[in-house]
Amino acid sequence: MISERDRPAASGRRGRGRRGNRRTLGQNFLRDRDAVAAVVNQIGPPGSQVVELGAGDGAVTAELVRRGHDVTAVELDPRWARTLRRRFDISVVQGDMLQFRFPREPHRVVSNVPYSITTALLRRLFEERACTVAVLLVQWAVARRRAGHGTLVTASSSPWYEVELVRRIPARGFRPVPQVDGGLIRLTRRPEPLVSDAERRAYQRFVASVFAGRGVGLEGVLLPYLTRLQLRRWAAARHARDALLPRDLNAYQWASLFRVIHGSRE
Repeated sequence: MISERDRPAASGRRGRGRRGNRRTLGQNFLRDRDAVAAVVNQIGPPGSQVVELGAGDGAVTAELVRRGHDVTAVELDPRWARTLRRRFDISVVQGDMLQFRFPREPHRVVSNVPYSITTALLRRLFEERACTVAVLLVQWAVARRRAGHGTLVTASSSPWYEVELVRRIPARGFRPVPQVDGGLIRLTRRPEPLVSDAERRAYQRFVASVFAGRGVGLEGVLLPYLTRLQLRRWAAARHARDALLPRDLNAYQWASLFRVIHGSRE
């Protein structure tokens, strides 16, 4: 978990954090044992197939292995990848987490995410249909925002995934110590999606067009799709009268609105 200020320079220069810990590729390693336990507690029952993205020096990896999970660790830095292979009897993939090919069978994901790629990683995970749970450590402000309904990325994925804000993790739990606190979020795939997988692209195009729409308030933005009477009936039926903007809609309201508009065009 890194802040904008902590991102690695384009030159790839590396520095050293407190107590001589090497800071590689902009990583801030989790050191607080309670925080590590909190992360792993969200994974689920022992024996789960877990992909750890950005395993670093193995602080979370060690707890995953101790609890009996089947771990595949993905690490970009070749030195840390070698360290992971020496320390643990697990599968280690040296490479970019954004390019990693996820298993086809059901699996869970855990990651201490570099801030600069948070959105890109979320987009990838939301498209991975075999990922049942993802536990992500990101910036606190990002965690709060993603756990709400107010972003395009979250709204675009909400029919398939629930996003829960688990807890705040103080900056002092990391080495080197970042500028901001971390936040732990849990993504859980819905057993029954609110919109079918076959309609995923149509739904996501619809959400993107609504977020980019012009108009005053939610009603103004949605007028290109429905009449005022249709909108007011929908809002009353879905308890959306207090929604001032698209960002105020929850997952069920988004899915219902898509169904109303999609149905009206068929």
